[in-house]
Amino acid sequence: MIVTVSGIKSATGKTTIAVHLAVLRAYQNHNVLLIDTCNQTAAEFSNKRRIALKTDTNYITIQLQDISIRMETLKLQQFFDDIIIDSDGRDTNNLRAALSVSDQLVVPFLPTNCDVWSMDKLATLVDEAQGFNEKLKAIAFANRVDVNGQDTEELQKAVSNIPLLTVIPYQLGDRKIFRAALDLGLTVSEMPRSEEQQIATEEIQQLYRTIYSS
Repeated sequence: MIVTVSGIKSATGKTTIAVHLAVLRAYQNHNVLLIDTCNQTAAEFSNKRRIALKTDTNYITIQLQDISIRMETLKLQQFFDDIIIDSDGRDTNNLRAALSVSDQLVVPFLPTNCDVWSMDKLATLVDEAQGFNEKLKAIAFANRVDVNGQDTEELQKAVSNIPLLTVIPYQLGDRKIFRAALDLGLTVSEMPRSEEQQIATEEIQQLYRTIYSS
């Protein structure tokens, strides 16, 4: 399956999600390719950190841009069980190319009105992509939610009313451990055991199960 993690707005935690999906999928003995299309190359940096720290790296990371995203993904998909594309957090040629080959778009959104308003534009992109990629589906979830009890129900309802986007009933908290793990090239499940680590691990695993059971 080809999964793209992206959206319209930046800083929504998409690279964190993409890296976690790649590692978790690889741990399930799947042959995984992670494609980094972002100028910041954060996903590629995370993989290099894993290698430097001698952490098991059971997936491959490459960087692609523009039309090569579509062309190379179509060529490489025969060699991998799963491909995950970490795409730009805005409407770019990179995102459009990724949508043209993806089975699923995963959209983390921040629990703010501005992020919710941006979803209409994203739905338009999905609609356009489905014109030549009928298999494409899109799911969205609230990410970096205030762990002190932020109510996201109304925002999730607003997103659920946007055509072509399916809101899943899980959310990820705004936990320091996610950022700390990414800096080390790790997933939260690989971090030292703590209460925060256990909660974060269960959150990301719920998301993983939802994506790969559909």
